[in-house]
Amino acid sequence: MELNPYDPPETIAVQPRELQKVTHGTWLLSFEWTAVYLLNLVIPSFLAWTMTTAPARIGALGAIVILLAVGYCLCQVRPLWMLVTIRGSFLVAISQIFPILQIMCGALAIRSLIFIGWIEEANFREMLGTTASGFIVTMLTGGSLLLISAVLGLILMAISPRRWWTIPSPNSQTQK
Repeated sequence: MELNPYDPPETIAVQPRELQKVTHGTWLLSFEWTAVYLLNLVIPSFLAWTMTTAPARIGALGAIVILLAVGYCLCQVRPLWMLVTIRGSFLVAISQIFPILQIMCGALAIRSLIFIGWIEEANFREMLGTTASGFIVTMLTGGSLLLISAVLGLILMAISPRRWWTIPSPNSQTQK
């Protein structure tokens, strides 16, 4: 038998690999994040659009884009955190059937701006008439809804099977 110097070593050539099903790669999480984020914008966007002026809508749009981009970054850097938040966000999205949670978070955001003196108590169009107020109210509302989503995700994590919450390593991208 001739020895070929270009053949791989036997330990590598005969190593069997166990096939694993990939459930949550970071790019799949980014797709899930986009879907659940858009689902959660339905009622808050409708409510905000009817109560604000054009400058406040521009500020709100800026906050929406920033929160979406932060979510994309976290999908790459902290995938388990985002998996927990995404799972909880589906429950928050379902709660929009009766949007009490979304209204309460928005009202709390507006009340906090009144409390710190950023805006004066008046009708909504006057209170939320600036770009900055639209931006801050949207960030506070979105942040509180994301916090609630993370808590709901942690509750789901505690009561569901552990296999639902595993993030595969980048080297295990094979499918069964």
